Formats: sequence, C-alpha cells, structure tokens
Amino acid sequence: MENSSANPSKNFPPMPDWGALLAIIVGALLFVVPLSHIGFLGMDWLVYFTSEPFGSVVQRFIPVYPPWVMPYILRPLTSLPPYTGLAILNAITLSTLTVLTFRYARYAYPRSRRTAISGVLFVILTPLPWMVFWLGQVDAMTLLGLVTLPFGMPLLLAKLNIGIWAALNSRRDILWAAALGIGSLIIWGFWPLTSLQATTPADPGNPHPILMGWQTTGIIYALLGVLMLLFTNRDPLRLIAAGTFISPYIMPYHYVVLLPALGRVSFRKQLVLWAFSFLFILPIGISTLETKVIAMLFPLLVWLLTAPDLRPSALLADPDTILNRSLKTVRQIWDRFFSRS
Repeated sequence: MENSSANPSKNFPPMPDWGALLAIIVGALLFVVPLSHIGFLGMDWLVYFTSEPFGSVVQRFIPVYPPWVMPYILRPLTSLPPYTGLAILNAITLSTLTVLTFRYARYAYPRSRRTAISGVLFVILTPLPWMVFWLGQVDAMTLLGLVTLPFGMPLLLAKLNIGIWAALNSRRDILWAAALGIGSLIIWGFWPLTSLQATTPADPGNPHPILMGWQTTGIIYALLGVLMLLFTNRDPLRLIAAGTFISPYIMPYHYVVLLPALGRVSFRKQLVLWAFSFLFILPIGISTLETKVIAMLFPLLVWLLTAPDLRPSALLADPDTILNRSLKTVRQIWDRFFSRS
C-alpha cells in the first residue's frame, strides 16, 4: 500500500534547490555519452541555435527567444560542434526531467520510493522527451530555472510563453521577473514586440500546422485558461498548465515541462497522465482542431490531478490561489492609500 503525505500537492522542494541542481549536473554527465550515440536529427538545434549548417537562416528565428538566451545562456553549447552541443543539451534535458520528477515524488510521498521510481520511468517512456531530443529544443531551461528560483529567472523566462506562468507562484518571483523584464527593456529595447511578431503567423489563416495555442484552438480556450489560473495555488506546474491555455503560441513539445507532475501523484494517476501524454502524437500526425483539443486534455489533467482540493468551497477559501492573493493585494493597497480609518 502506498503511503502518501497528507497533502502531496503542497509539498515542494525549496527553491533554490541546490541539491537538485547538483544531481542534474551529475546526471547530465552520465547521460551525455549514451545519448551522443543516438542519431537524433536536431533540426531545431541546427536551424535555430547553431551557426552550422544553416547560418543565414538562424537570424530569422532568434527573435522568438528573449535576447539573453542566444548570446549568454546557450553560448557554451552553441560554441561547440553542433552535434556535441546537441548531445549535451539532450543530456541536460533528460537529467532535469528525471531529477525533478524524483525530487517532487520524494517530497510528496516521503515514505514511498516506488512512486518516485515509477514516476521517473513513466517520464522516460512518454513520447514528449523524445520529441524534444529529436528536435534539439531547449525547453529544459524552464525547469532548470524553476529549480534555481529566484536566481534562475533568466532560465525560467527563456521560454517566455511557458515559464512566465510559474513566476506567479510568489511575490518574490513576480518582483524578480519584473526586474528582469524592465532591465531587458532598458538594454535591448522593446524586444517583446519583436518576439510576438516572430511567433504570430504571417498568414493567420495558415498557421504552423502543429501550433496549439489559442491562435488556432480559439479564444474560448484562453478564457478557460484564465479561469483555471484564477483558481490555481502556488504550484508552479499547475500555473504552467493553466498558462498553456492562455499563451497564444504553444507547440506540442512545450508540454514536456509538465512531466515532473508524474512525481506528484499516486501510481494510478501516474498511469493516467502517462497514457494521455501520447495524445500529443495526434496533432503532429493529423493536424486538425479536434486532435489539438484532445491533446490539451493532458495539461487539463495535470491541473486537475495535482490540485489540493477542487471543491468550490475549498477553492474560494484557499488563500494561495491567484484570485485570493490578488484580492488581498488590492485590499492592502486600498487600506494603505485610500482607507480613512
């Protein structure tokens, strides 16, 4: 019988979690050799990030990412031979996913190693990490940033459409994100507009075939995401899950950052999330509105299954939800500046 803590969804490792970061570094060193022998294509890595072999093409895609990503965060990898950098990137991604999943499970279920082990195995056996490995994408930066908050804020926001939602988990992280945003505007100008233009289809009637943001699924899903966000507590993964409904630009592989949720739930729920993670194959093979909507059941289930309590009375009473924290802030501002008492 699986022993769980009283409230798994509120048991998080401390942030920053330097022990997890050390484990990720060690894991990446162990994974890099076997992953380097697998012939991943790495098309996104070659086209978006390195100067070989598509040097003239790269410049078109840099505005998709914040201006500190290419020249600073990724420089140690992009300065290496392309496939060497790809192997290291994939090793970091796999290590980050497995360590964070295991870490969440040990905090959520401290008396059950089986939950941690099964969570890691389910993560490895989902299609999402292998999509990221094949593409050579950098979504693991978001999770690395999450592990090292608040100092990892530049990493968390490297994938701005994903990481920004996790920054809403505390006032501290909101202030760090705001400081980074203001500083970047001073240094690089109004780059978010350029990034938005780069992720908006030139022909709205003909977007990228696997694009899953509300640009293609419809505004109703953004409204659903706003409702979910208002009733989300300080849980970074639940904030990201709700945020994926709100972000206009989402690709199927972006949902890889939600996989550590498999360490936060019991074995039966792990099995459910694992099965639903395969839905992301649908919009890649059959790009229709219906397949995209079906695939979005995965982030919805992450949000639901990791919730501490979904009863309306509990949601309304929870002081950690975005709604109640916002109302509290408004009351504090009112009392400070407008109250006559």
